[in-house]
Amino acid sequence: MSWSDGGTTQHNVTAGSANVTYTATFTAGSGTPPTITGTTPASGATGVALNSTIKAVFSAAMTASTINTTTFTLIPQGSSTPVAAAVAYDGTTKTATVTPSTPLNPATTYVATVKGGASGVKDGNGVALAADKVWTFTTRNGPPSGTSFVSDLSWMSMTNGWGPVEKDMSNGEQLAGDGRPISIRNIKFTKGLGAHAASTVTYNLAGACSAFTATIGVDDEAPLGSIVFQVFAGSTKLYDSGVLRGTTAGVSINVPITGNPQQLQLIVTDAGDGASNDHADWADAKLTCQ
Repeated sequence: MSWSDGGTTQHNVTAGSANVTYTATFTAGSGTPPTITGTTPASGATGVALNSTIKAVFSAAMTASTINTTTFTLIPQGSSTPVAAAVAYDGTTKTATVTPSTPLNPATTYVATVKGGASGVKDGNGVALAADKVWTFTTRNGPPSGTSFVSDLSWMSMTNGWGPVEKDMSNGEQLAGDGRPISIRNIKFTKGLGAHAASTVTYNLAGACSAFTATIGVDDEAPLGSIVFQVFAGSTKLYDSGVLRGTTAGVSINVPITGNPQQLQLIVTDAGDGASNDHADWADAKLTCQ
């Protein structure tokens, strides 16, 4: 039988000579739960690019508002803090994506989770994924493919003559994060490294990079500095700036990287006259890798 109100209330009907009461109960969101039919990267994948977007493809059209940073997460294995990322859903392809804000860390295992159950993702009928979908993958041992700002990458090691090397700001003083906007002869840069002689920053290339570019110079916060910038691949010197002073304009460099070296060292020396005021900028520093 059917009722015009969908059977949401109690109804009295006559069965033969008896008046019988029937109560119909309907549960919202009942039906076959959606499933995840594919993931990118695949579960157990290795050598995953550091600039990857994480994807989950569903068997049914999903309710986009249920797919968010709470229900679709990416967390380094052994951590409890999700990777900062944008989460989106494409109804045409029935695909949810996690796009990290910065490249993933090299040689790291990540755990991707799409949450199921009552508080998880739901299809267009309000039916939830039956259980959490969890998979892992491991990133490549090296920088991301394409061109990346080195300040967005994790270095292997860092030494610095005055406090830490700063990312996307000048060296400043001895505390982390106390720098200013990078500035070379009043030209400002939003990206780069702020260092102080003597300094060495080492990056893992994994034999996959072909060029390093930057604009180098003494930062305006210490115009009396005198510095030499050097770029090494292992024990091979790829570039030497000679002495740059606080009156020298920024120097744009494009350093080819050949022979598939495993590491790159960005070195700042004091030019042989002491390290006082030697605030060095690797402005707009980038690596190009395969």
